[in-house]
Amino acid sequence: MTEKVKRKITPKDVIIATLMGLLLIAVFFGANYAINNLVSQPIMKEAIEKRDLDPTVDYIICTPTNDPALPWQVVEDNQGNKIGQPAIIVGFDPRTDMGLKNNFLEAKNKYVFYIEDSETLSTEDQTQYLQYTATNWDILRKIKRAGMFSGMQSGKYILRGDTEDSEKFLQFESNLGNTPVEQ
Repeated sequence: MTEKVKRKITPKDVIIATLMGLLLIAVFFGANYAINNLVSQPIMKEAIEKRDLDPTVDYIICTPTNDPALPWQVVEDNQGNKIGQPAIIVGFDPRTDMGLKNNFLEAKNKYVFYIEDSETLSTEDQTQYLQYTATNWDILRKIKRAGMFSGMQSGKYILRGDTEDSEKFLQFESNLGNTPVEQ
C-alpha cells in the first residue's frame, strides 16, 4: 500500500495559482474582444464625427429615452442651440429601422436626425413636445453599449450583434440606395 503524503501549500503555490487565474481571465477577455471586434460581426452602420456635420443642413441631435410615448430627447440643433425637450421622430428612426437591442438604446448614444419638418405639440396632460419628420439618421462616435463587455466592442460601428433583426436594417439601407459597410 502506498501512503498519501500531505503537502503544505507554500507561498510559491499561491503565486502560481494566482498567475494561472490571471492568465485564464486575460485569455477569456482577449478572446471575447477578438470575437466581438475582429472576427464575427458584420458592420451594419458606421458612426460619424460631430465635426463632420454640415451646419447648413437641418438636423437635430437626440438621445433615446425610456418613455415609449416620447422616445427621444432633443439635445441640440444644427446651430448648436441646446434644446432639452422630448420629441417624436416620424419617418426614419433607428428604433424601427434597425430593431436596435435595448442594451444598445440604454447606453444613451447620440443620434443625428436629418429633418425636413417640425412642429410643437402637446400631450393630454399638456406636456409640450416636438415632432420632427426625419429623412435619414446617423449615430455619433463614440458608440456606447450597456453591458458587462460593452467596452470591448467597436465605438465606430453599429454591429450586427447590436440589432434584433438585421434583415429590417438591410431593407432600410436598400430603400436609401446604400449598402452596409464591408469589413
